[in-house]
Amino acid sequence: MEVEVKFRVDFNSARRAIESLGATFIREEIQEDVYLSVPLPELLRVRRISNLNRSFLTYKRIADPGRNEEFDEVEVEVGDFETTLEILRRLGFREDVWVKKRRLVYRLGDVTFELSE
Repeated sequence: MEVEVKFRVDFNSARRAIESLGATFIREEIQEDVYLSVPLPELLRVRRISNLNRSFLTYKRIADPGRNEEFDEVEVEVGDFETTLEILRRLGFREDVWVKKRRLVYRLGDVTFELSE
């Protein structure tokens, strides 16, 4: 089971704190997310992790819209970011929001820290 908790933090301070706990650095990801127009509480996203040459199509349904922390999620890796977006456009989905971010991934025991800037 995945439990996702998000906080707004200072990137460098959080990175130092995570590293001081002894967490192991796993990888850096350069992510580009395209969210498509679907009615809430659903989310539809295509993500490209450019530095790893990987892309994913993700559907999420917010389990408790008041909390926005628990999701029913289905994700599949896709071979081509642009082609996936084009298929979704032809099916009538419109691009709503583009988000670009750098993410550092750390692990400490069975906890994964994903720190985005």
